[in-house]
Amino acid sequence: VSVTNGPLSPYPYANVYLLDHNGSYISQTYVDDTGAYSFGAVPIGTYYAYVAGNDFFSQLYNLQDCLSSCASQLDSGTPLTISANGQQVEADFVVKPYPSLTGHVSDAPSGTPLPNVVVVLTMSPNSGNYLATSTTDASGNYVVPAIAPGTYYVWAQSPDHVDQIYDGITCELPGDNYYYTSPKCDVSTATPITASYEGLSPSIVNFALQPSSSVAGHVIERAGPGSDLIPLGIVVTLFDGTDAAIAAAAVDASGNYQLTDLASGTYYAVATSSYSSEQYLSQMWQNTDCANTCAPTTGTSITVQPSTSVTGIDFQLTRVNGIVGRIVDSSGVPIRGAVIDMFNVSDHSYAGGAGADALGYFAVSTTGGGSYFVATEAGGGYVDQVFSGISCPNGSAYDGKCSLSGATAINMGNNGTQPHVVDFTLQIADRLFANGFE
Repeated sequence: VSVTNGPLSPYPYANVYLLDHNGSYISQTYVDDTGAYSFGAVPIGTYYAYVAGNDFFSQLYNLQDCLSSCASQLDSGTPLTISANGQQVEADFVVKPYPSLTGHVSDAPSGTPLPNVVVVLTMSPNSGNYLATSTTDASGNYVVPAIAPGTYYVWAQSPDHVDQIYDGITCELPGDNYYYTSPKCDVSTATPITASYEGLSPSIVNFALQPSSSVAGHVIERAGPGSDLIPLGIVVTLFDGTDAAIAAAAVDASGNYQLTDLASGTYYAVATSSYSSEQYLSQMWQNTDCANTCAPTTGTSITVQPSTSVTGIDFQLTRVNGIVGRIVDSSGVPIRGAVIDMFNVSDHSYAGGAGADALGYFAVSTTGGGSYFVATEAGGGYVDQVFSGISCPNGSAYDGKCSLSGATAINMGNNGTQPHVVDFTLQIADRLFANGFE
Protein backbone atom coordinates (compact mmCIF):
# COMPACT_ATOMS: atom_id res chain seq x y z
CA VAL A 1 0.00 0.00 0.00
CA SER A 2 1.55 3.30 -1.04
CA VAL A 3 0.55 6.93 -1.11
CA THR A 4 0.10 9.01 -4.28
CA ASN A 5 1.52 12.40 -3.25
CA GLY A 6 5.10 12.67 -4.47
CA PRO A 7 7.15 9.53 -5.13
CA LEU A 8 5.33 6.39 -4.06
CA SER A 9 6.07 5.65 -0.44
CA PRO A 10 4.80 3.10 2.10
CA TYR A 11 1.46 3.80 3.77
CA PRO A 12 1.54 1.76 6.99
CA TYR A 13 -1.06 1.09 9.65
CA ALA A 14 -3.99 0.78 7.26
CA ASN A 15 -6.43 -2.16 7.27
CA VAL A 16 -6.96 -4.43 4.27
CA TYR A 17 -10.28 -6.30 4.15
CA LEU A 18 -11.05 -9.49 2.22
CA LEU A 19 -14.63 -10.30 1.18
CA ASP A 20 -16.08 -13.18 -0.81
CA HIS A 21 -17.89 -12.81 -4.15
CA ASN A 22 -21.16 -12.17 -2.27
CA GLY A 23 -19.63 -9.33 -0.28
CA SER A 24 -19.48 -11.28 2.99
CA TYR A 25 -16.59 -10.52 5.33
CA ILE A 26 -13.80 -13.11 5.25
CA SER A 27 -10.79 -11.61 6.98
CA GLN A 28 -8.83 -8.46 7.80
CA THR A 29 -5.12 -7.71 8.19
CA TYR A 30 -2.86 -4.75 8.94
CA VAL A 31 -0.36 -3.02 6.70
CA ASP A 32 3.12 -2.97 8.25
CA ASP A 33 5.58 -0.07 8.33
CA THR A 34 6.96 -1.04 4.92
CA GLY A 35 3.54 -0.87 3.31
CA ALA A 36 3.25 -4.65 2.98
CA TYR A 37 0.43 -6.94 4.06
CA SER A 38 -0.59 -10.54 3.57
CA PHE A 39 -3.41 -12.93 4.35
CA GLY A 40 -2.89 -16.50 5.42
CA ALA A 41 -4.23 -19.54 3.53
CA VAL A 42 -7.33 -18.63 1.55
CA PRO A 43 -9.63 -21.31 0.08
CA ILE A 44 -10.16 -21.57 -3.66
CA GLY A 45 -12.69 -18.96 -4.73
CA THR A 46 -13.34 -15.41 -5.91
CA TYR A 47 -12.72 -12.48 -3.61
CA TYR A 48 -12.70 -8.70 -3.39
CA ALA A 49 -10.25 -6.62 -1.37
CA TYR A 50 -10.18 -3.04 -0.19
CA VAL A 51 -8.01 -0.89 2.05
CA ALA A 52 -9.25 1.65 4.61
CA GLY A 53 -7.64 3.97 7.15
CA ASN A 54 -8.06 7.20 9.05
CA ASP A 55 -6.19 9.58 6.76
CA PHE A 56 -6.84 8.51 3.15
CA PHE A 57 -9.69 7.63 0.83
CA SER A 58 -10.61 3.95 0.98
CA GLN A 59 -9.80 2.00 -2.15
CA LEU A 60 -11.06 -1.15 -3.84
CA TYR A 61 -8.74 -3.39 -5.76
CA ASN A 62 -7.99 -2.44 -8.54
CA LEU A 63 -7.34 1.25 -7.74
CA GLN A 64 -11.01 2.21 -7.43
CA ASP A 65 -11.36 4.91 -4.77
CA CYS A 66 -14.44 4.66 -2.59
CA LEU A 67 -16.18 7.91 -1.71
CA SER A 68 -18.40 6.05 0.73
CA SER A 69 -18.31 2.41 1.88
CA CYS A 70 -16.14 0.13 -0.26
CA ALA A 71 -18.18 -2.87 0.87
CA SER A 72 -21.22 -1.39 -0.88
CA GLN A 73 -19.31 -0.72 -4.13
CA LEU A 74 -17.80 -4.14 -4.88
CA ASP A 75 -19.22 -4.16 -8.40
CA SER A 76 -16.71 -1.44 -9.36
CA GLY A 77 -13.75 -3.45 -8.08
CA THR A 78 -11.68 -6.14 -9.74
CA PRO A 79 -12.20 -9.66 -8.38
CA LEU A 80 -9.29 -11.73 -7.13
CA THR A 81 -9.46 -15.41 -8.10
CA ILE A 82 -7.75 -18.28 -6.28
CA SER A 83 -8.08 -21.23 -8.68
CA ALA A 84 -5.62 -23.71 -7.18
CA ASN A 85 -4.09 -24.59 -3.84
CA GLY A 86 -0.75 -22.85 -3.24
CA GLN A 87 -1.54 -20.04 -5.65
CA GLN A 88 -0.42 -16.54 -4.57
CA VAL A 89 -2.22 -13.42 -5.75
CA GLU A 90 -0.87 -9.91 -5.37
CA ALA A 91 -3.19 -6.94 -4.86
CA ASP A 92 -1.48 -3.57 -4.57
CA PHE A 93 -3.09 -0.29 -3.59
CA VAL A 94 -2.03 3.30 -4.31
CA VAL A 95 -4.21 5.47 -2.08
CA LYS A 96 -5.02 9.15 -2.16
CA PRO A 97 -4.54 11.03 1.14
CA TYR A 98 -7.24 13.24 2.60
CA PRO A 99 -6.65 16.96 2.00
CA SER A 100 -4.83 19.04 4.60
CA LEU A 101 -5.43 22.55 5.93
CA THR A 102 -2.59 25.03 6.30
CA GLY A 103 -2.41 28.59 7.49
CA HIS A 104 -0.70 31.33 9.44
CA VAL A 105 -1.63 33.06 12.71
CA SER A 106 -0.37 36.53 13.56
CA ASP A 107 -0.81 39.33 16.07
CA ALA A 108 -3.27 41.79 14.50
CA PRO A 109 -1.69 45.07 15.68
CA SER A 110 1.92 44.20 14.83
CA GLY A 111 1.65 41.42 12.26
CA THR A 112 4.21 39.31 14.13
CA PRO A 113 3.75 35.52 14.05
CA LEU A 114 2.01 33.90 17.01
CA PRO A 115 3.42 30.54 18.16
CA ASN A 116 1.55 28.03 20.33
CA VAL A 117 -1.89 28.93 19.00
CA VAL A 118 -4.13 25.86 18.78
CA VAL A 119 -6.18 25.55 15.58
CA VAL A 120 -9.28 23.43 16.09
CA LEU A 121 -11.78 21.91 13.63
CA THR A 122 -15.39 21.38 14.73
CA MET A 123 -18.47 20.01 13.00
CA SER A 124 -20.59 23.10 13.78
CA PRO A 125 -19.73 26.64 14.91
CA ASN A 126 -21.25 26.01 18.35
CA SER A 127 -19.80 22.55 18.84
CA GLY A 128 -17.88 21.91 22.02
CA ASN A 129 -15.94 18.93 20.70
CA TYR A 130 -12.93 19.17 18.41
CA LEU A 131 -12.29 16.79 15.52
CA ALA A 132 -8.70 17.71 14.76
CA THR A 133 -6.11 20.12 16.11
CA SER A 134 -2.78 21.64 15.22
CA THR A 135 -0.47 24.09 17.00
CA THR A 136 1.35 26.95 15.32
CA ASP A 137 5.13 26.78 15.21
CA ALA A 138 7.63 29.55 15.98
CA SER A 139 6.80 31.15 12.62
CA GLY A 140 3.06 31.15 13.32
CA ASN A 141 2.36 28.40 10.77
CA TYR A 142 0.19 25.32 11.26
CA VAL A 143 -0.89 22.23 9.35
CA VAL A 144 -3.99 20.15 10.06
CA PRO A 145 -3.33 16.96 8.06
CA ALA A 146 -5.75 14.45 6.62
CA ILE A 147 -9.19 16.03 6.89
CA ALA A 148 -11.92 13.53 6.03
CA PRO A 149 -14.65 14.61 3.58
CA GLY A 150 -17.18 16.90 5.23
CA THR A 151 -17.92 20.47 6.29
CA TYR A 152 -16.01 22.02 9.16
CA TYR A 153 -15.48 25.21 11.13
CA VAL A 154 -12.02 26.41 12.10
CA TRP A 155 -11.13 28.04 15.43
CA ALA A 156 -7.88 29.66 16.50
CA GLN A 157 -7.39 29.52 20.28
CA SER A 158 -4.67 31.53 21.99
CA PRO A 159 -3.81 31.89 25.70
CA ASP A 160 -3.11 35.62 25.33
CA HIS A 161 -5.13 36.70 22.30
CA VAL A 162 -8.86 36.70 21.68
CA ASP A 163 -10.00 33.45 20.06
CA GLN A 164 -11.43 33.63 16.56
CA ILE A 165 -13.55 31.46 14.28
CA TYR A 166 -13.07 31.65 10.53
CA ASP A 167 -13.83 34.05 8.92
CA GLY A 168 -12.95 36.92 11.30
CA ILE A 169 -15.49 36.38 14.11
CA THR A 170 -13.93 36.99 17.54
CA CYS A 171 -15.27 34.94 20.44
CA GLU A 172 -13.23 34.00 23.47
CA LEU A 173 -13.88 30.36 24.29
CA PRO A 174 -14.02 29.29 27.94
CA GLY A 175 -11.87 26.35 28.95
CA ASP A 176 -8.47 25.21 27.73
CA ASN A 177 -7.10 24.61 24.26
CA TYR A 178 -8.00 20.95 24.02
CA TYR A 179 -11.55 20.85 25.31
CA TYR A 180 -13.97 23.70 25.68
CA THR A 181 -17.64 24.32 26.27
CA SER A 182 -19.91 25.97 23.73
CA PRO A 183 -19.04 29.57 22.82
CA LYS A 184 -20.91 32.31 24.67
CA CYS A 185 -21.29 34.60 21.66
CA ASP A 186 -23.03 34.48 18.28
CA VAL A 187 -20.91 32.59 15.77
CA SER A 188 -23.76 31.45 13.55
CA THR A 189 -22.42 33.42 10.57
CA ALA A 190 -19.01 31.69 10.62
CA THR A 191 -17.71 30.50 7.25
CA PRO A 192 -17.27 26.72 6.89
CA ILE A 193 -14.57 24.91 4.95
CA THR A 194 -15.37 21.88 2.79
CA ALA A 195 -13.23 18.79 2.36
CA SER A 196 -13.99 16.53 -0.61
CA TYR A 197 -12.32 14.13 -3.03
CA GLU A 198 -11.36 17.14 -5.13
CA GLY A 199 -9.58 18.76 -2.18
CA LEU A 200 -10.16 21.33 0.56
CA SER A 201 -11.86 24.68 -0.02
CA PRO A 202 -10.34 26.90 1.14
CA SER A 203 -7.09 25.03 1.76
CA ILE A 204 -5.41 27.99 3.49
CA VAL A 205 -6.99 29.71 6.49
CA ASN A 206 -5.12 32.58 8.14
CA PHE A 207 -5.94 34.38 11.38
CA ALA A 208 -4.97 37.79 12.76
CA LEU A 209 -5.77 37.83 16.49
CA GLN A 210 -6.25 40.79 18.78
CA PRO A 211 -4.41 40.74 22.13
CA SER A 212 -6.78 39.77 24.91
CA SER A 213 -7.61 41.73 28.07
CA SER A 214 -7.54 40.89 31.78
CA VAL A 215 -9.30 41.68 35.05
CA ALA A 216 -7.41 41.66 38.35
CA GLY A 217 -7.93 42.58 41.96
CA HIS A 218 -7.24 41.92 45.62
CA VAL A 219 -9.34 40.06 48.20
CA ILE A 220 -9.22 40.58 51.97
CA GLU A 221 -11.24 39.42 54.93
CA ARG A 222 -13.34 41.88 56.89
CA ALA A 223 -11.81 42.24 60.34
CA GLY A 224 -11.98 45.97 60.89
CA PRO A 225 -10.50 49.05 59.15
CA GLY A 226 -7.15 48.27 57.55
CA SER A 227 -7.54 44.49 57.72
CA ASP A 228 -4.87 42.60 55.83
CA LEU A 229 -6.25 39.10 56.46
CA ILE A 230 -6.26 36.96 53.33
CA PRO A 231 -9.22 34.58 53.07
CA LEU A 232 -8.45 31.00 52.08
CA GLY A 233 -9.95 29.05 49.21
CA ILE A 234 -11.56 31.95 47.35
CA VAL A 235 -12.38 31.82 43.65
CA VAL A 236 -13.37 34.86 41.61
CA THR A 237 -15.65 34.09 38.66
CA LEU A 238 -16.43 36.41 35.78
CA PHE A 239 -19.90 36.33 34.19
CA ASP A 240 -21.31 37.87 31.04
CA GLY A 241 -24.66 39.67 30.69
CA THR A 242 -26.56 36.37 30.53
CA ASP A 243 -25.16 35.17 33.89
CA ALA A 244 -22.98 32.66 32.02
CA ALA A 245 -19.57 31.99 33.60
CA ILE A 246 -16.76 33.15 31.30
CA ALA A 247 -13.61 32.69 33.39
CA ALA A 248 -12.50 31.89 36.94
CA ALA A 249 -9.30 32.30 38.96
CA ALA A 250 -8.19 31.29 42.45
CA VAL A 251 -7.02 33.93 44.90
CA ASP A 252 -3.36 33.38 45.80
CA ALA A 253 -1.69 33.52 49.22
CA SER A 254 -1.16 37.26 48.86
CA GLY A 255 -4.84 37.87 48.18
CA ASN A 256 -4.37 38.58 44.48
CA TYR A 257 -6.11 37.10 41.46
CA GLN A 258 -6.08 37.69 37.72
CA LEU A 259 -8.55 36.65 35.04
CA THR A 260 -6.74 36.58 31.73
CA ASP A 261 -7.41 35.98 28.04
CA LEU A 262 -10.64 37.99 27.95
CA ALA A 263 -12.41 39.55 25.02
CA SER A 264 -13.66 43.11 25.37
CA GLY A 265 -17.17 43.42 26.79
CA THR A 266 -19.25 43.97 29.91
CA TYR A 267 -18.76 41.55 32.77
CA TYR A 268 -19.77 40.91 36.38
CA ALA A 269 -17.54 39.40 39.07
CA VAL A 270 -18.42 37.20 42.06
CA ALA A 271 -16.10 35.94 44.81
CA THR A 272 -17.04 32.64 46.43
CA SER A 273 -15.56 30.25 48.96
CA SER A 274 -14.41 26.81 47.78
CA TYR A 275 -13.25 25.37 51.14
CA SER A 276 -15.80 23.77 53.43
CA SER A 277 -13.54 24.48 56.42
CA GLU A 278 -13.29 28.21 55.63
CA GLN A 279 -16.69 29.70 54.93
CA TYR A 280 -17.34 33.19 53.62
CA LEU A 281 -20.35 35.00 52.28
CA SER A 282 -20.25 35.18 48.52
CA GLN A 283 -19.90 38.72 47.24
CA MET A 284 -20.71 40.47 44.00
CA TRP A 285 -18.49 43.31 42.96
CA GLN A 286 -18.82 45.99 44.27
CA ASN A 287 -19.15 44.93 47.96
CA THR A 288 -22.61 43.36 47.64
CA ASP A 289 -22.86 40.28 49.87
CA CYS A 290 -25.07 37.37 48.91
CA ALA A 291 -26.64 35.55 51.84
CA ASN A 292 -27.84 32.87 49.44
CA THR A 293 -27.15 32.62 45.69
CA CYS A 294 -25.62 35.56 43.86
CA ALA A 295 -27.30 36.84 40.69
CA PRO A 296 -24.18 38.20 38.98
CA THR A 297 -25.86 40.76 36.74
CA THR A 298 -27.40 42.52 39.74
CA GLY A 299 -23.89 43.53 40.77
CA THR A 300 -21.81 46.40 39.41
CA SER A 301 -20.77 45.92 35.80
CA ILE A 302 -17.14 45.90 34.70
CA THR A 303 -16.35 47.34 31.28
CA VAL A 304 -13.38 45.73 29.57
CA GLN A 305 -11.90 47.52 26.57
CA PRO A 306 -9.87 45.72 23.88
CA SER A 307 -6.28 44.85 24.83
CA THR A 308 -6.49 46.40 28.30
CA SER A 309 -5.90 45.35 31.91
CA VAL A 310 -8.66 46.28 34.33
CA THR A 311 -7.43 46.41 37.94
CA GLY A 312 -8.96 47.29 41.28
CA ILE A 313 -11.80 44.76 41.15
CA ASP A 314 -11.40 44.12 44.88
CA PHE A 315 -13.47 42.21 47.43
CA GLN A 316 -13.88 42.36 51.23
CA LEU A 317 -15.36 39.08 52.41
CA THR A 318 -17.22 38.20 55.58
CA ARG A 319 -16.25 35.01 57.40
CA VAL A 320 -19.34 33.21 58.68
CA ASN A 321 -17.66 30.41 60.61
CA GLY A 322 -15.11 32.26 62.72
CA ILE A 323 -14.14 35.17 64.91
CA VAL A 324 -11.91 37.96 63.62
CA GLY A 325 -10.41 41.08 65.08
CA ARG A 326 -7.27 42.94 66.03
CA ILE A 327 -5.01 43.07 69.08
CA VAL A 328 -2.94 46.20 69.86
CA ASP A 329 -1.31 47.80 72.88
CA SER A 330 -2.51 50.97 74.58
CA SER A 331 -0.55 53.06 72.07
CA GLY A 332 -2.27 51.36 69.12
CA VAL A 333 0.82 49.34 68.18
CA PRO A 334 -0.03 45.87 66.83
CA ILE A 335 0.99 42.97 69.09
CA ARG A 336 2.36 40.59 66.52
CA GLY A 337 2.22 36.90 67.39
CA ALA A 338 -0.21 37.31 70.28
CA VAL A 339 -2.46 34.24 70.56
CA ILE A 340 -6.24 34.48 70.70
CA ASP A 341 -7.99 31.56 72.42
CA MET A 342 -11.62 30.43 72.20
CA PHE A 343 -13.52 28.52 74.87
CA ASN A 344 -16.91 26.83 74.65
CA VAL A 345 -19.46 28.72 76.74
CA SER A 346 -21.17 25.49 77.80
CA ASP A 347 -18.25 23.92 79.68
CA HIS A 348 -15.34 26.37 79.27
CA SER A 349 -13.40 23.79 77.26
CA TYR A 350 -10.76 25.00 74.83
CA ALA A 351 -12.18 25.41 71.28
CA GLY A 352 -9.21 26.62 69.24
CA GLY A 353 -6.89 29.53 68.71
CA ALA A 354 -4.84 31.59 66.25
CA GLY A 355 -1.98 34.07 66.22
CA ALA A 356 -2.09 37.72 65.23
CA ASP A 357 -0.25 38.83 62.10
CA ALA A 358 2.17 41.73 61.67
CA LEU A 359 -0.67 44.26 61.81
CA GLY A 360 -2.30 42.56 64.77
CA TYR A 361 -5.20 41.02 62.87
CA PHE A 362 -6.38 37.48 63.58
CA ALA A 363 -9.02 34.98 62.47
CA VAL A 364 -10.12 31.91 64.45
CA SER A 365 -12.28 29.34 62.67
CA THR A 366 -15.13 27.44 64.28
CA THR A 367 -16.67 24.17 63.18
CA GLY A 368 -20.22 25.48 63.06
CA GLY A 369 -22.58 27.32 65.35
CA GLY A 370 -22.28 27.59 69.12
CA SER A 371 -21.22 30.25 71.61
CA TYR A 372 -17.67 31.07 72.63
CA PHE A 373 -15.65 33.13 75.08
CA VAL A 374 -12.55 34.80 73.64
CA ALA A 375 -9.34 35.63 75.52
CA THR A 376 -5.75 36.66 74.79
CA GLU A 377 -2.46 34.95 75.45
CA ALA A 378 -0.05 37.72 74.56
CA GLY A 379 2.97 37.24 76.85
CA GLY A 380 5.82 39.71 76.48
CA GLY A 381 4.84 41.82 79.45
CA TYR A 382 1.22 42.51 78.47
CA VAL A 383 -1.81 42.15 80.71
CA ASP A 384 -4.07 39.57 79.04
CA GLN A 385 -7.80 40.03 78.73
CA VAL A 386 -11.01 38.09 78.48
CA PHE A 387 -13.51 39.68 76.13
CA SER A 388 -15.03 42.10 76.84
CA GLY A 389 -12.57 44.20 78.87
CA ILE A 390 -11.89 41.73 81.71
CA SER A 391 -8.29 42.20 82.84
CA CYS A 392 -6.14 39.17 83.65
CA PRO A 393 -3.15 40.50 85.68
CA ASN A 394 -2.17 37.06 86.94
CA GLY A 395 -1.95 35.36 83.54
CA SER A 396 -4.03 34.05 80.68
CA ALA A 397 -7.30 32.16 80.75
CA TYR A 398 -5.62 29.43 78.70
CA ASP A 399 -3.23 28.82 81.63
CA GLY A 400 -6.16 28.79 84.04
CA LYS A 401 -5.06 32.05 85.69
CA CYS A 402 -8.02 34.18 84.60
CA SER A 403 -11.70 33.42 85.18
CA LEU A 404 -14.19 33.38 82.34
CA SER A 405 -16.92 34.47 84.72
CA GLY A 406 -18.67 37.56 83.39
CA ALA A 407 -17.16 37.18 79.92
CA THR A 408 -19.16 38.22 76.87
CA ALA A 409 -20.26 35.27 74.73
CA ILE A 410 -19.88 35.41 70.96
CA ASN A 411 -22.82 33.61 69.41
CA MET A 412 -22.02 32.05 66.06
CA GLY A 413 -24.72 31.49 63.47
CA ASN A 414 -24.67 30.04 60.00
CA ASN A 415 -26.93 32.79 58.65
CA GLY A 416 -24.97 35.79 59.86
CA THR A 417 -24.27 38.58 57.39
CA GLN A 418 -21.75 40.52 59.51
CA PRO A 419 -18.32 39.41 60.69
CA HIS A 420 -17.93 38.43 64.35
CA VAL A 421 -15.36 41.08 65.33
CA VAL A 422 -13.56 40.99 68.67
CA ASP A 423 -10.84 43.60 69.30
CA PHE A 424 -8.39 43.83 72.19
CA THR A 425 -6.31 46.70 73.57
CA LEU A 426 -3.78 45.38 76.10
CA GLN A 427 -1.91 47.29 78.75
CA ILE A 428 1.77 46.79 79.49
CA ALA A 429 2.05 44.55 82.55
CA ASP A 430 4.34 46.72 84.74
CA ARG A 431 3.17 50.32 84.49
CA LEU A 432 5.98 51.51 86.81
CA PHE A 433 8.56 50.86 84.11
CA ALA A 434 6.29 51.46 81.13
CA ASN A 435 8.02 54.73 80.29
CA GLY A 436 11.46 53.18 80.28
CA PHE A 437 12.80 54.88 83.43
CA GLU A 438 14.14 52.92 86.41
